Amino acid sequence: AGTARLLAQQADAEGKSVSELLDVYLPRDREGAPTCNFDEAGKDITTTCRGSSEDAAAKGIKECDLLIMSYVLDIFRLYDKDDSDRLAAREVQKALRYFDIYISIVQMQRIVCMFLRDIGAASPEEEATAELTSTHFCMLLLDIDKYRLSPRSRSIRAYFQSIPASKRSDILARVVVPVFVVV
Repeated sequence: AGTARLLAQQADAEGKSVSELLDVYLPRDREGAPTCNFDEAGKDITTTCRGSSEDAAAKGIKECDLLIMSYVLDIFRLYDKDDSDRLAAREVQKALRYFDIYISIVQMQRIVCMFLRDIGAASPEEEATAELTSTHFCMLLLDIDKYRLSPRSRSIRAYFQSIPASKRSDILARVVVPVFVVV
């Protein structure tokens, strides 16, 4: 996670998206992999294979370090329906569920705004309109524990939004089953 955090910070500092930075460190040909030449039994054979970029090797970045960033970007793109490279707080909340992070929408809006201010970016006056770019989403995901201090919610809806579906089902079963047993 340390290298992933550095990559996200580097992308932000260079004004690039994490996706652009991954393209630098994982160069590909048209089919998706670099081309290599092999000499086997005196014959020149050209085939496609994967290889690390010289830039990544020089910085000590391994593909296993980039794996988490690729996965995070895949999840980000899943919720970025309009390809704007931005997710609203509600979309961020849904995307974080893939990482077993459950936060109510009101808390998510606050967290996105706090995070934006912490990294020196402007946050909107109305928290409900806050958005994150793919780079900022990666950075927030790596630092999300810093922003989750109060697990208690004031409303039932917010509480249910901030717990996993399995726990919601358990609570519902504890209420519904006794009612059916009595009836």
